[in-house]
Amino acid sequence: MIKKRNLDNSLIQWIMTQTGLGAGVGEINYAVKATSATSQYRTQLQSMGVERDYKLHSTIDAAAAKLVDYRGDVLLVFPGSYAESITDNLYGSHMLGVGVMPGDVQIAPTANYAFNGGMKSGSIRNMMFLSPNTTNPTRAAVEITADMTYSIIDNCDFRGGHASCVAGLQILPQIGTSSWESMISCILSNNRVHANGTSTFQTGINLFADNVQTYQNKKLSTNSRITGNIISAGSTGAGIKLNSQKTNNRGLIIDHNYIRADETTSGPRWGIICRSTNGDDQTVQVCYNVIETNDVGIEGFTASSVFGNLVARGSGTATQEYPASS
Repeated sequence: MIKKRNLDNSLIQWIMTQTGLGAGVGEINYAVKATSATSQYRTQLQSMGVERDYKLHSTIDAAAAKLVDYRGDVLLVFPGSYAESITDNLYGSHMLGVGVMPGDVQIAPTANYAFNGGMKSGSIRNMMFLSPNTTNPTRAAVEITADMTYSIIDNCDFRGGHASCVAGLQILPQIGTSSWESMISCILSNNRVHANGTSTFQTGINLFADNVQTYQNKKLSTNSRITGNIISAGSTGAGIKLNSQKTNNRGLIIDHNYIRADETTSGPRWGIICRSTNGDDQTVQVCYNVIETNDVGIEGFTASSVFGNLVARGSGTATQEYPASS
């Protein structure tokens, strides 16, 4: 449990609030850069006795390796730029950036991805994830590859670093299970997916892989919500894309997102799309989103499930839209 002698009460309260665990918070590990003129965090933590408890680490990977599944452990990442590709599962554990804004804590990999792993009863908050700008540029910045259940990704930034980056955030199905329900009771909220200089993601948030025939008749999302995100995407991509052959994804709500053009494009080809050859999805609710697109606003959903969205195409005037296809 929390060693209160090492922590200020205000920090304890903040951790409890961010994780939602209250007094159930487990061990706390720290990733913090070396002390410098612009970073005094390590010195401060050392003065609090954190180093004596072997909780202080120079890399996120080293700190993540100390997390114990389903104990409520917390990884606090202090401001700085970390040139890492993190591969770990957040099972009953949490990764939190400690900064005023997500950009204070940057994960900037030189290859592969910024984060790759599964999430169960976990959370990621207050961090910036950059896609690689050298090798493997087609990887997403963050890839949830095993499963995502009862978890939250909130107040994070995803920045593209290469013109062919596939997505800011990509959630893939848990292949091999009987149901393949791979986003169960999850929330993606208040995140920003946008360009870095002249490069942007082809798709902002990509739910499930593009090989749609692999997931024939599989429900891929259940009782989840995508809300309050600000997303820009490439001119041939989508703000939010679902790749699902099932027409009943049981309770996914996509609402109050702003999908926009940026300095590099006139907006994505699609605002929000369900890519399926089995017909429109009948249960996903798409409501109260604001969309700037160069072609299609909303596509692939039953008309009665789409309402209250504001869509503008190219330089056209925004119009309130209710039909499933625009």
